[in-house]
Amino acid sequence: MAIETSQGLLKLISYVGVRNAGRLLIVRYETPPNPDKPGWWIPAPEAGYGDEPFEVAQQALARLGFDDVTLRVMDVESFSVGERNWHVCVHYVGDVAHDPRPREGIAEWRWCAEHELPDAAEFAHRRWEHSLARRMAAFAAPR
Repeated sequence: MAIETSQGLLKLISYVGVRNAGRLLIVRYETPPNPDKPGWWIPAPEAGYGDEPFEVAQQALARLGFDDVTLRVMDVESFSVGERNWHVCVHYVGDVAHDPRPREGIAEWRWCAEHELPDAAEFAHRRWEHSLARRMAAFAAPR
């Protein structure tokens, strides 16, 4: 749901790093959000105009079968893709105590410790998403 502006397209994306006992959840979608990008994904719903990124992240958690997860902002990333596309990504991390119970759209899921992550070539967004997965897996838990 890119937002068209006079300068180009803006995509606001909420990446949701879900962890269980130090392992990060990665998923394969039945139909990837971007059909040109098959592979493993960190759940990453796109926000529409007026959507709050935090609420979009919570909705993604609910679709995975997680309720009452305390999400923390890990960081915010902004970058251009091509000449007229700008992505703003809010990276959230939350810890859970049980396996996902996906409602729909998930073909496969798995938990990975940082050293168990698939190779970067297996991620939908290759090295960029692999790096994000490593950072999310290592993000300090609250004390």
